[in-house]
Amino acid sequence: MTHNIIAIGYLGFIIVTAIKIDDLTLMFGMISSFAECMLNFIVPGMILILGAWKELSCGMRVLAIGYVLIGVVYFCTSNAFNMMKVARAFDITE
Repeated sequence: MTHNIIAIGYLGFIIVTAIKIDDLTLMFGMISSFAECMLNFIVPGMILILGAWKELSCGMRVLAIGYVLIGVVYFCTSNAFNMMKVARAFDITE
């Protein structure tokens, strides 16, 4: 249920933003950065953490958590540039 709410909320945000903004590459950038970070970093790391936490050595636990954190940082960085473009399009820059 929570996954559906998050997915619908994210999709709604993208739809509203796509209606308001003329730059279609921005929408593709937001969708691709979300998908890339989730599929390449966050999901594999979380599967490793949740599925094999007890069997992992301390070093592997640190590496698994670091892998997820790299994905989160990459997600925030890639979407930060997209959000700056959105802010310029909505004329809400500081």
